[in-house]
Amino acid sequence: MRTNRYPAFLWLLLTALLSPLAAGAQADISYENAFPNLTFDLPVEIQHAGDGTDRLFVLEQPGRIKVFPNDPAATSAETFLDLTGIVSFSSGQEIGLLGLAFHPDFASNRYFYVYHTRQSSVSGINVELVLARYRVSATNPNRADPASRLEIFSFDKNQRESNHNGGKIAFGPDGYLYASLGDGGGGGDPQGNAQNLNTIFGSILRIDVDLDGSNPVETNPDAPNGRYEIPSDNPRVGRSGLDELYAWGIRNTWKFSFDDATGRLWGGDVGQGVLEEINLVRRGGNYGWNRFEGTRTYRSATSLVTTPEVKPVYQYNHDNGDRSITLGYVYRGRLTNPAIKDKLLFADYVTGRVWAMDYNASTGAGTAQLLFRTNGEPVSSFGLDEAGEIYFSEYDRSGSIFRVIDENDSTPTTTAVDGIGEWQALGSGISGVVDALATDGGTMYAAGDFAIAGGRTVNKVAVYTTGQGWRALSTGSNGRVSALTVGTDGRLYAGGSFTTIGGVSARNVAVWNGSSWQALGSGTNGAVLSLGTNGADIYAGGTFVTAGGRTVNNIAKWNGSWSALTDSGSGVAGTNNEVRSIAFDEAGTLYIGGNFGSAGNRTANRVATFDGSRWGTLGSGTSGFVQAIVVTNDNIYAGGNFAIAGGKTVNRVARWDRSGQSWQPLGQGVSGNVNSLYHDGTYLYVGGSFETATTRDNQSYIVNNVARWSDALQWQALGTGKSVGTNNLVNTLVPVEDGLYAGGNFTTAGAITAGRVVRWSQPDCRLIPYVNINRTGWIQATTVPIESGDEVWFGPQSVDFGTTSSPWSYTGPNNFTSTGRSLRLTDVGLDRGGDYTVTNTDPDGCTASLTYTIEIDDPTIPIVNGAVYEMEPQHDTRLRLDVRGGSTENSTLVDGFRRHGSANQQWKFISLGNKVYEIEPQNAPGKRLDVAGVSSATNTEIHIYDRHGRNNQRWQALPVGDGTYRFAPLNAPDNRLDIENVDGVPRALSRTLDRGNSQRWRLIPVGSAVASRLSPVATASTQPALSADFTVYPNPVTTQLTVESRQDYRLELYDAAGRRILMGRYTEGVSQVEMGGLPAGPYVVRLIRSDDHVATSVRIVKE
Repeated sequence: MRTNRYPAFLWLLLTALLSPLAAGAQADISYENAFPNLTFDLPVEIQHAGDGTDRLFVLEQPGRIKVFPNDPAATSAETFLDLTGIVSFSSGQEIGLLGLAFHPDFASNRYFYVYHTRQSSVSGINVELVLARYRVSATNPNRADPASRLEIFSFDKNQRESNHNGGKIAFGPDGYLYASLGDGGGGGDPQGNAQNLNTIFGSILRIDVDLDGSNPVETNPDAPNGRYEIPSDNPRVGRSGLDELYAWGIRNTWKFSFDDATGRLWGGDVGQGVLEEINLVRRGGNYGWNRFEGTRTYRSATSLVTTPEVKPVYQYNHDNGDRSITLGYVYRGRLTNPAIKDKLLFADYVTGRVWAMDYNASTGAGTAQLLFRTNGEPVSSFGLDEAGEIYFSEYDRSGSIFRVIDENDSTPTTTAVDGIGEWQALGSGISGVVDALATDGGTMYAAGDFAIAGGRTVNKVAVYTTGQGWRALSTGSNGRVSALTVGTDGRLYAGGSFTTIGGVSARNVAVWNGSSWQALGSGTNGAVLSLGTNGADIYAGGTFVTAGGRTVNNIAKWNGSWSALTDSGSGVAGTNNEVRSIAFDEAGTLYIGGNFGSAGNRTANRVATFDGSRWGTLGSGTSGFVQAIVVTNDNIYAGGNFAIAGGKTVNRVARWDRSGQSWQPLGQGVSGNVNSLYHDGTYLYVGGSFETATTRDNQSYIVNNVARWSDALQWQALGTGKSVGTNNLVNTLVPVEDGLYAGGNFTTAGAITAGRVVRWSQPDCRLIPYVNINRTGWIQATTVPIESGDEVWFGPQSVDFGTTSSPWSYTGPNNFTSTGRSLRLTDVGLDRGGDYTVTNTDPDGCTASLTYTIEIDDPTIPIVNGAVYEMEPQHDTRLRLDVRGGSTENSTLVDGFRRHGSANQQWKFISLGNKVYEIEPQNAPGKRLDVAGVSSATNTEIHIYDRHGRNNQRWQALPVGDGTYRFAPLNAPDNRLDIENVDGVPRALSRTLDRGNSQRWRLIPVGSAVASRLSPVATASTQPALSADFTVYPNPVTTQLTVESRQDYRLELYDAAGRRILMGRYTEGVSQVEMGGLPAGPYVVRLIRSDDHVATSVRIVKE
């Protein structure tokens, strides 16, 4: 039940700055799932028809409208209208079915209106904005008539960007239809639409859809023509500009609402990167974008097309992780709680915080009170029912509809857990928001929007060392510094939104050479939000079109001069929207994340790759912006504000499996935005604006803005006891010895006071994996390839592990458990193969965990039910199990006798299930191999006897792992079928288990006694190694190993020391594995099915 809005639209184009809203929550205002039996596919609007039927309508962004009764017991929602074949939709973008409005006379005329996007027919343009009218079926009120469609207007965008399409339509008290259209997209309104009265973008439109002659018909040149009228009192009628305009200077008002009691029109305008605002929308108002973002000057060079600009009634910044406003309604329902009564409710999509704003008409200003914070449910829309009760939608592929309630806290349960490690302050810290950190040996650099560090004036960027504390780097910057990286040359590179740094002119990017700042050429024409290093090359990402005067589109490379990253196929450089994160793999491939939908003119949903020539992506990408990327040998980790990656619900953090080429969740993700990732080789550390992290089994742990993940231990909180995490958002994480540095906008970390930057550390309580095979000496290895019957001794050695009274815990295959400092396994058979994990936690919360894997070759011939075999003891392979003298009498003894091929040496195996068999001599059908006297004592004679079905005639077949079996009588399960000389005769006995070869039996199918025998795989052989679905050959191998498979599988190759030296995924059929470059010697091939179960392990020899 978690999600985000960027996942399907990025109403905001954020960055990170901030200023707090009222924090005191009204405890008795909460929310509950209004319709527990219903979920919706990316819901973006909730409406009622106003016709007295008390139904609710929910818009699903992919193109459907669902309708259902306003009843908590509702079990299904009908499809009211399906427009999936008409609208353009792409998960994670601000396109699709966005708005719904019912005509004021809907009860009689049955008209309703939808606002959606579709693919533009104009070359070079992606999006067309469409308003269309439909009529409800005359016979079924829960069905619209698709044939009744009438397009009212359609406008092609004037740029390629797909975002900032507004999305709200509604009828006002005056009966006219209002529509919000964003500025058309791209960072900073690159087309200047919001201050252009000759375009519909960046405005609120007002039109008369009744076409009854009460107003003049529109004359807009865009088709279709003549489908609506222009209200005669619209502010631009008879003047310059478009007649449809009602208000302008708007960035992207995702939601607006009318207060029927007062007639006021409230609009929530999503900010660029610093401020979110609530506007009281008035006729002819200019709301200032893009000269202003809220009350802040954004682009001073922009001239207002009309003056004066209208200031927001209320605004909030991003300092607490809030980044995208979702406006609601003034609550006029039945609840009388003063916290919400007659107040305007709104939410932030990213954090899930919900407030109520009280408007003071005499001052024209509002004040807001925090009501609650959702448990990770992004609020994509509010809605009212016919009684005025207020709801909100969760933006998710299976999103719910919630009701705001009083005196009933139904917030999902979370669990406080003990943290690990400890937090340490760095002096008095920093006075403002920290956006970026970087380390270089014992030196740590910090940057953001602050003036003071450690009591010293530093101006946006500072340096910290243990010996000297905080210091300035020259005179600092005149604007925010958002990104840092240390080059291979040891120099510090900084990016942000500045024009001077250290007294030097530099446009948004610069380098510190150890004594002074220097510009990187002429810099960029927009903000730099991310930096990365690959060899001598420095990469910059952000919201800019040019770097060094060259068109680069949001990403560029510096190596003494600026260059674009241009796709060799399309000829297009960069991305179609901002870049927020940069990383590289070991081959130098570039990975970027951000808020884009294409790279090099190729589809790339928020994550892209560049190999130096062509742009690519990772699967279908993510459904929302990617703020952070980190690369390991096995995975690409991504974090941000997405709910979905590769079609899977992941909740803001996910990994791309580099070998499997697919996205995977980390448990059930976290409850809020992820800003930073760091991987130390064992754990992934995650920082952002979230309260909880949820495990695979749906346990939501309170972690407070920072946590770490491992597959073995899942999510863990950081801190001492239950004082974990930070009290506000974390923007950046970087490594330091034994831990990490964290920066953001917090004032406490764990139980300590911390000024927005802090250190977390933990003793190095890792385990060193020592193992001893057959007492040949201790070696370091986690993968243990052995022969069946070997002895294995695990003796992990701990590093800096505190004294603990709790025992070390071992778990293994077949529900194996043990405790103790070490683990010794003797006579290891196939049932002992697999993974063994040892775990303990010391009193400081340091958890040590290690997994060993025992690999045992298994060339054993499967026993076929009803098949007849000769039974060959392995201490003397000339012998066979033999009914003495060929007798058919009861109690005839069974011996070992030289092979002669007669029926008294042939035995039929009759399966009873679970590897248990009755064994019938073929010279005496009806009789069974029998433990004399049902005795469980050792050295009991074996004879044949009439079948009676008791346990002394039932034998469990235990594969040894070398092609042979041991057989245990069920009446004495600790005994084995054995051959032992008694009075000079090799007598068959039931004897206590030992490691002797006389208890190992090879089954030779009758009729193919030679051809069916397989030598142990450990012995070099030109015969193929077999399992049920796999054939591996040749063995020995010189250059190329061939695998024939009936299913997809993963192959892992280990050397004699247990080190994995190769891993790859293969499809069914015939595949080759190159081994020519490997040293001669023994290897183990491990074949793993797609369900992650080991199919077989084969020991081979490389010559």
